[in-house]
Amino acid sequence: MSAPDEHITASRRMTLPRGPSTALLARAIVADLVPESSPSFLRDAQLIVSELASNALRHGTGRIRLHLALASDGRLSGEVVDGGKGFQLPSPQAAAGKRSGWGLRIVDELAERWGIATGSTRVWFEMPAEGSP
Repeated sequence: MSAPDEHITASRRMTLPRGPSTALLARAIVADLVPESSPSFLRDAQLIVSELASNALRHGTGRIRLHLALASDGRLSGEVVDGGKGFQLPSPQAAAGKRSGWGLRIVDELAERWGIATGSTRVWFEMPAEGSP
């Protein structure tokens, strides 16, 4: 996450349980952090976090850690980390014609920037402030 600490107005750190409630709890944490946001901003933020948490649950191992930060300018950044051994980004065509495998493509569409820490299972994202172009 790129926002310097002095520009963070609110943040949440949590270890998510591994199980059916993982994504639901991740979405609730987003709603708690940005309660005054527009429905579309909240929906997009919850979808990003839900997809990343679900990927960590499905493909990762160990604890799933979620960190979210709201900057003073309204930007939201976050990361989901699990104890897996890392992964390579799938090709853009990987999910074509499949019922699953769309999570990172959804993140790519909704986040302003996102990525993975090389050789790890730390996936981060940034969303612009509401109303930003």
